[in-house]
Amino acid sequence: MQEIEQSRLGGDGPRIRAETWFALAIASFIITISAGAFFALWVFDAGSDALMVQRAQAFTPFGAAMLAIVTFCTVAWRGVLNTTQLQQTGEQLNQSRRQNDAKDDENLAKLLMDGTTLIGEDKETHILAGVAALSAVVSSPKGTFAPQAMDILGGVVRSTYNLADKRDLFEAAKSAMDLGVELKRYGTRDLVIDVSGVQDKNGVAINGLRSIKYVGARFRRWQFEQFKKPSSVQFNSCRFTDIREVKVDIRQSGCTFVRCKIKSFTELTISYNEFEDCDFSGAVLRRPPRTGRRGVPFANLSGKGNFFRDGEAPQGSDDIDWTTILTVAPKTNNDDEPTLPLDDRVEA
Repeated sequence: MQEIEQSRLGGDGPRIRAETWFALAIASFIITISAGAFFALWVFDAGSDALMVQRAQAFTPFGAAMLAIVTFCTVAWRGVLNTTQLQQTGEQLNQSRRQNDAKDDENLAKLLMDGTTLIGEDKETHILAGVAALSAVVSSPKGTFAPQAMDILGGVVRSTYNLADKRDLFEAAKSAMDLGVELKRYGTRDLVIDVSGVQDKNGVAINGLRSIKYVGARFRRWQFEQFKKPSSVQFNSCRFTDIREVKVDIRQSGCTFVRCKIKSFTELTISYNEFEDCDFSGAVLRRPPRTGRRGVPFANLSGKGNFFRDGEAPQGSDDIDWTTILTVAPKTNNDDEPTLPLDDRVEA
């Protein structure tokens, strides 16, 4: 009777175990030897050469078939045996891998705790060592605790932001977070950088957290372009200078844009912010104002040096005469300079 077991690997179908194939191979071998001996006696007992040849020819197909059965059972036994050995080896490797992964997670957890403890120390050298430990957690191949490390580093960045005596700590933590972003590791916390009450309002792009909000910061073009994911950043009462391709939306409130190239805007977002000497050439107006409304939409843009190039009025509404709101400036091939000197502008 054949013993059947469920295959552990390679599908849900039944298969015969290696021990069964081995028993079949031995049994078929014994049967073949016995049958061969019997037929050999039968052939040699023919009495004449002609009859012996006839009997040998008659037995040959049966002998070949029996040898084929023995060979088949032997090959099947070796195949199943090798498969079982491979499965056992694979299971051992998987078990070893799981043990190594558990050990790696344990080491990373310890490194995270050690780094967090060192960051709470008073000495700057200890804090830097803590930042280095968290950086190692962030850059680990598995990244199991990378989000937690990024969150803690974000706290260091917030507490040292724009503090001259903490500059080294800030740069170390920011570099560790930038490394995490390169490896696509992100934190889970929301961060607020409020510099409205300090003298140094210089804006520095922080990346790697779920969201970040700046209050009272100032950004120039090269600083603003350091943001890897602008959609996750909000600005309140900030000042932007010489920024290219600005999408004015709900992420900015109470902000001032100076010499910026506006890419898109709405009436509501324009009313929430101030604009000076900004280029609206070809800008896209999202959600045009309702027809028949009172007053002139975007009137707060007038008289502040805001303009568009001749023939490149803002797009999105045919009901607005932009020449009554913005200055019309002559075309230029210099895309790096968003504004014109005051005496070169052409008033509508």
